[in-house]
Amino acid sequence: MHAKVAVIDQRWSTVGSSNIDPFSLLLAREANIVVDDQPFAHELRSNLQRDMESGATIVAKTAWRHQPWSEAGLDLGQLQFCAAADGLDRICR
Repeated sequence: MHAKVAVIDQRWSTVGSSNIDPFSLLLAREANIVVDDQPFAHELRSNLQRDMESGATIVAKTAWRHQPWSEAGLDLGQLQFCAAADGLDRICR
């Protein structure tokens, strides 16, 4: 399974398929579950830490600067499309 996972403030967690981009958040059929439970967050964080130590690839925060223009353009296009779709949705309500 390919999932996005996060533990925030050592208290709540989210697991699901959503990316943190406008397309995933506004238009794609994605799903996440949010769990507000400190023991669950602790166990999930421990599992993530173990997995990262056993062979995860580290991606620098600035890696996006080195992506090809075609990918950067696609990201910008998605953002503009979602902004336009959101505007149309607001008008139609």
